[in-house]
Amino acid sequence: MSFFQPIRLAFELLTRIPVNFSSDVKQKDIKNSIYWYFVPALVVGCFSAIAYLAFYNGNLLYLACLSAVIIPIFITGALHVDGLGDVCDAIFSSREKTQMLEIIKDPTMGVMGVLAIAINLLVRFVLLLELTRVISPYAVGALLLMTPISGKVSLITGGAMHGSAREDGLGKAYIDSMNSLHMVVVSFVVVALLCIIFNPVWSGLVLVPIITGIIASSSLAKKFSGLTGDTLGALNELGEIVFLLVVLLWCKV
Repeated sequence: MSFFQPIRLAFELLTRIPVNFSSDVKQKDIKNSIYWYFVPALVVGCFSAIAYLAFYNGNLLYLACLSAVIIPIFITGALHVDGLGDVCDAIFSSREKTQMLEIIKDPTMGVMGVLAIAINLLVRFVLLLELTRVISPYAVGALLLMTPISGKVSLITGGAMHGSAREDGLGKAYIDSMNSLHMVVVSFVVVALLCIIFNPVWSGLVLVPIITGIIASSSLAKKFSGLTGDTLGALNELGEIVFLLVVLLWCKV
């Protein structure tokens, strides 16, 4: 496998950006690609930040925040929000574990899943509006660059801590491949960016997605006796939202 193949595989999984990647994927390839999750995350964050700043500089604040929320969904093919919706459908069904796993697999989405996605998007929109009130628009753009990587920290933290709830499937291949070294690498990237873009004091914010990943994944693993690909998506969304929320509180203190 060439040096760029793990990065291509990361883009293949996490985005809808076309890449030239062979379909012959081995477990080792999946494991190597996880180290590079921050690369497509940075690309998604970059597009989000550019859209936000473009509309903001045109005195279109609401469109700026809306575009920053929506553009990542199109780039990722709604990969993570779909996982969040499926997980909420399963949890709020109040069924047994085996039935909840079947609900997650169902391609249709129920009312609770739709509501979860709607609330997720609305909360992001409001958080961006509030952040624009307390910090400069360019600082908000920098945070938008960082947010997708923070989500990957939560996702990988959960995957490193827990096993798969299923005996087969693509999600199992990725969950079984995640380990603490992956979490350290992606967390280091977050720390480096926080130090470069803001200042070293901000580097402690890397603990936010880590703690979110630990708490949320433990709760999900207890309900499903492990994690699935959809729960990884839910962890990503929770990691991003909690990161933005804590930054907002941090800036207002």
